[in-house]
Amino acid sequence: MRDRMVPTILLSRLRSRDVLHILRIDSDPQDDVKVVPVSLRQIGLAEEIATLYTQHIQPIEQTKCHACTNDIGGALAYANRIAKKLQANGSASQVIVMAFSDGKLEGPQTKLRSEWPEGVQVWFWGIEHEHEAALKKWCTQQMQLSDDQLNVVLFSDWETDAPLFGQKIGRRFPDEQLMQRLQTAG
Repeated sequence: MRDRMVPTILLSRLRSRDVLHILRIDSDPQDDVKVVPVSLRQIGLAEEIATLYTQHIQPIEQTKCHACTNDIGGALAYANRIAKKLQANGSASQVIVMAFSDGKLEGPQTKLRSEWPEGVQVWFWGIEHEHEAALKKWCTQQMQLSDDQLNVVLFSDWETDAPLFGQKIGRRFPDEQLMQRLQTAG
């Protein structure tokens, strides 16, 4: 999933001055957050994003432990806190949360005790059909996301929904040159 979805959906739409916060959704997603600014240094955007992909995203592996948990709530609580800090600082930054998951809530989940700032979008990519209803219910009731903020994309639909995502975030078309560079890096 990572090798096709992340470059196509996320990385191909990055722009200079974006900031990625990369969290592994495990039992404690906030214990090893990688904050990666996209700066468009001398090497160029395509090269920088290809390096970001090979150094930070490709090494992520799915947990093999059957008794392990995935605290999706912890990842969302982190995103909520970042969005609130940006809002408090008067930033007009767009906050987009992207979770690549099958959508199955396994183990204890961090609970969010506050509302989401306006304009934050949460996207779940690669959700298995049998987990969709439970995930949506949990997101709206436990994590206090509004229907306007929550976007759940089934694994079977991710390629057809990618253009809709681009349109909703104001980055309609992926950077084709960057896509080619990522394919070479992968």
